[in-house]
Amino acid sequence: MIFYITIQISVKNYQMSFSNIEVLIPLYHQRRLEPSIVMKKVLLFILLCFVPSLSNAQKVKFKRIDVPVSYVELPSSPILDPALRTYSVTIESDSYVAPGIVLEGFKKVPKEGTIDVMMKINKSFITAHTIENTEQFKKDKDGKLISQGFISNILIVYTTDGGYSITSPSEKESKFIEFGKKEQVYSKDKLPTFYHREKAEAYFNKNGSKIIKEIHEEFVASIASAVNFNINTHYGYQIPKTNYVTSFLVLKSDSHPEFTNYKAAANSIKKVFLKMRYSDPINPLREEIKPIIAYYKDVIAKYSGNKKPDKKMRSASYYNIGNIYYNLDMPNESIIYGQKIIENGVNKGKGKFMIRLAEKLEKSLSINQTDSRHMPVETIK
Repeated sequence: MIFYITIQISVKNYQMSFSNIEVLIPLYHQRRLEPSIVMKKVLLFILLCFVPSLSNAQKVKFKRIDVPVSYVELPSSPILDPALRTYSVTIESDSYVAPGIVLEGFKKVPKEGTIDVMMKINKSFITAHTIENTEQFKKDKDGKLISQGFISNILIVYTTDGGYSITSPSEKESKFIEFGKKEQVYSKDKLPTFYHREKAEAYFNKNGSKIIKEIHEEFVASIASAVNFNINTHYGYQIPKTNYVTSFLVLKSDSHPEFTNYKAAANSIKKVFLKMRYSDPINPLREEIKPIIAYYKDVIAKYSGNKKPDKKMRSASYYNIGNIYYNLDMPNESIIYGQKIIENGVNKGKGKFMIRLAEKLEKSLSINQTDSRHMPVETIK
């Protein structure tokens, strides 16, 4: 006689299961076994199969914790002599404008600044308007027509005209960048909808001048935004309006033997980095963080095996060390640990991304002839 027994077993925390295992048990007439004995033997067999798996099933998963950092965004075309960090703004306009041009780390002068901005802004006009009627139908849940009618939308066509130029030591001949937008349609979503054409026309007659004023202000603001972005990216020393955020890796599972210490290390990084100010020297933080780096290096030495769990522990530790160095303005060291991530063979993408960031920072520091993004910045408007 042959019994087929289907057994389904799952092991919590190890995410492994035997599903629909068919255990073939020959039972001979000469030696008939009791059902309870059969089940004991089956369960013993399955448990023995699990023993090696359970012993090697230590899962290694990580999550990120956010840590605030603060530093100055360095310019791509710096004015290295602080005495020459001046800027001037000239506005040619036939209407009132208040563009608010600010070059961070520079002093504003009435004219002939090292960075000279010229803005030209002409008057904005509504060139045409129409009332568009759209037929609407309203039906009940059964599809029966309840009502029908028209809604009226105001369509406005307008023109704007303006632009800017920037003169600097790197660009002796300034190029005028035109910002005018010819025959633009004002978004009807910004205007109310009407059920009577006459009311739509009356609304436009009453509010047309207000609408074109808003259009003009938005246009001027868009030019100012473009100018500020341009001059500050190339020449400005941009201070953070709010802290930037970076992230470090901690273990997900509290069953891992390194869980407590790994989490404590990340919390220590956060405690140190909370002291970071863009205007303060970075060296004291470099000293304070050394014991945390030493801990991660101990983890790397401790988990030195070739199996994936060990490689994951090393990869996360390499990443945390490299990210510490990057945010402490030590790009060369960050590149070394990005390369270690790649050589380790786990999460190579993180290593490549770290190297790209660090090489960009290394180039920026070199161009600005400094060894740090942490410095006092004075802006005089």
